[in-house]
Amino acid sequence: MRRVDGALEAGDSARSEPETPVVRNRYLAAALRKSSTLYLYSTGSFAAFALWFPPNTPLTHGVHSIFPVARLLERAGVIRQVLPSPIPGFVKIVRRGNDAIFFNGYTFLYYPISDFGVVGLAVYCLLIGLLVGTVYERTRRVRSSSLHLLMMGQLSVALTLSVFVNKFNNTASWYVAVMTTAPFWGSALARVFRKAPR
Repeated sequence: MRRVDGALEAGDSARSEPETPVVRNRYLAAALRKSSTLYLYSTGSFAAFALWFPPNTPLTHGVHSIFPVARLLERAGVIRQVLPSPIPGFVKIVRRGNDAIFFNGYTFLYYPISDFGVVGLAVYCLLIGLLVGTVYERTRRVRSSSLHLLMMGQLSVALTLSVFVNKFNNTASWYVAVMTTAPFWGSALARVFRKAPR
């Protein structure tokens, strides 16, 4: 791969690649067309990340990592500064002989590197690993807990999608996590208040 006019283009080895065969079976052709979209979304983020890295913008010092909280504080008027866009810009990915693809998924690594640089990325990954490991261990010990299973499920989705985007700082993911676990926390608080001396 090499950069050409700000886009990623296959190197000279692409010339020796065989032409894509024509599929004559219409069912197989339809299945291949549909699976090509899945393949694109599973792998396009790697090429996009290769184009973007290293970033040429100043660090955002954790704003992306806690974006749901930062956006809430901005809307409440506590934060006056303009927040960076939560949606990254598109890059143009080109493969010789094919149409260009515009992609804005940069893997899990995009936001931590934007916030803290490569060294901070290691700390960020360590903290995510500790969080996931703690929830996993608690889920193994308390298998009958619906709350633990729900939290492990949400973390598993975030880990699965890490090849595409970072769901650990996604506003919608945070809202889903809060709203789906709120009944459990609410009932736990109610039990605490019932036991409190009057």
